[in-house]
Amino acid sequence: MKKKILVLALLLIFTSCAKTENKEKAELAPKKTETAEIENEKEVNSSEDKEDFVLLKDNIDKKDILYSGGTSASYSAEGDYISQSKEAEAIIIAKVEGKGEGRKLSRGGLIFTPINVEVLDVLKGDKNRDFSTIEQVGGVTTARNYRDFNFETSNEKMGLDKLSDEELDNKYIEMYPDAYKELKKGGVYIFYLGDPENEKLNFTIQMDSYSILSLDENYEESKQVANMIKEESKAAYESEDIYFKGEVDGKVSLKDIIKAAKE
Repeated sequence: MKKKILVLALLLIFTSCAKTENKEKAELAPKKTETAEIENEKEVNSSEDKEDFVLLKDNIDKKDILYSGGTSASYSAEGDYISQSKEAEAIIIAKVEGKGEGRKLSRGGLIFTPINVEVLDVLKGDKNRDFSTIEQVGGVTTARNYRDFNFETSNEKMGLDKLSDEELDNKYIEMYPDAYKELKKGGVYIFYLGDPENEKLNFTIQMDSYSILSLDENYEESKQVANMIKEESKAAYESEDIYFKGEVDGKVSLKDIIKAAKE
């Protein structure tokens, strides 16, 4: 991404059994506060007769994942919303609708996952640009895709050069950044985006979880806020007391977020 990620070092963590896999997965999971974990548990385990958030997780059997790895990164901007407002190419408010399949697009590069969103408003950037699909760093891809965009020596070490065609298409490799954030279907977020250098990629969430502000509401309230933003003028919803949560800033009012985006 332009100017946003200065150093991106790839670290593979190999696993060979389910116990090791689970242990490493726990180590690679994004750091969350105890409160956030409790909130997520409540959201996922709510009653079936009520609409609720669904985490956008990959439905892949753990036994089909050959390797699980992580990435670490250093960034050119601070993680607060004011610093990111200055650095971002675009800032959008969007409701997440789903995601596509993860894939690598360059040799030695990262796995990117396309996220499908309904754009509610563009706070910064060209409103005529298509932001309906954005990219999130991290995800799962087939062994074939990973092999095709990996270095030969690395493929040999991982044993990817010895897989059959069936295994290449039905076995997977997952890789997530340290600051990865799981998104929720139906969730309303503010995304700070960078325009990628790779023309095959869409606008990309530039600083992982630091570039994602979450609407601090439950499912029904999120839906109401989304409808209000879509149907009312910006002046109308700017006057409301709507708050988003960020990794660094905690709760921030939408009024302040919009103000920073304009400066």
